[in-house]
Amino acid sequence: MRQKSPAMGRWFIQLRAFIDTKYLVLVESIKSISLFLIK
Repeated sequence: MRQKSPAMGRWFIQLRAFIDTKYLVLVESIKSISLFLIK
């Protein structure tokens, strides 16, 4: 897949990083909640 433009690539990378951080926070909160429920 060819890169359309550098600006688009940077925007996509920023979006991916944003989604990844949100996803990690979500996973961590789910883990802590499940651990809390198991105890």
